[in-house]
Amino acid sequence: MSVALQEQQILVIDDEERITDLLSRQFTVAGFEVATVNSASEALIRIEEAVPDLIILDLRMPGMTGYELCAQLRTLYDRTQLPIIILTALERSVEELRCLAVGANVYLQKPYDAQELLETVRDLLQP
Repeated sequence: MSVALQEQQILVIDDEERITDLLSRQFTVAGFEVATVNSASEALIRIEEAVPDLIILDLRMPGMTGYELCAQLRTLYDRTQLPIIILTALERSVEELRCLAVGANVYLQKPYDAQELLETVRDLLQP
């Protein structure tokens, strides 16, 4: 089984605390360092302090949406510097294209398959 390097940090951004807690537990067990925030504004502060290796981002949040945050981050970091996985309950069809257009690497829909998400993260973090 492949284990993540200790320095690989995932930032989970979701306004639902139960989701951030669940993802934090899942990725901590898998060997990643995980930070969580509940809004895009908190995420920007956190990223300014320390850029994570990967972001898992919800779309529907109060204030700045996941779309807006993703687009803003793409002005600073390209897809290889900072991979972004959109993890949302919104319907896949139109939303997936919109997310990819603003710079997301991957679009996954809730409820999600934990193994698929873990494999996706590992693939995006490969050197």
